[in-house]
Amino acid sequence: MPSCLEEETLRNIRILVAVEPPQLGRIIEHLFHNQPNYRIVKCLNEWTSLSREASRLHPELIIASISLLGDGAAGIVADVKLASPGSKLILINFSHDLGRYTR
Repeated sequence: MPSCLEEETLRNIRILVAVEPPQLGRIIEHLFHNQPNYRIVKCLNEWTSLSREASRLHPELIIASISLLGDGAAGIVADVKLASPGSKLILINFSHDLGRYTR
């Protein structure tokens, strides 16, 4: 019989991704591609529907790029957390040199 920790580990983690540029979205999709307990449920390339999608999907994890959110990032983050309070939010800052380091 599995322990509580094992049961928690085995559940499917739904991920909402909102990043730019598109290459970053592809990198994130690649990272989770062969991970059976993680599933990207939506990938956005604009911030305007992020709160709505977070409210609709209630993902366990949201990954968003600061560059996509822009100057209004603090307000958008607050809206997203209100829309899906149970979601963990990871904000990332894309380096345009990333392609050089990820080959």
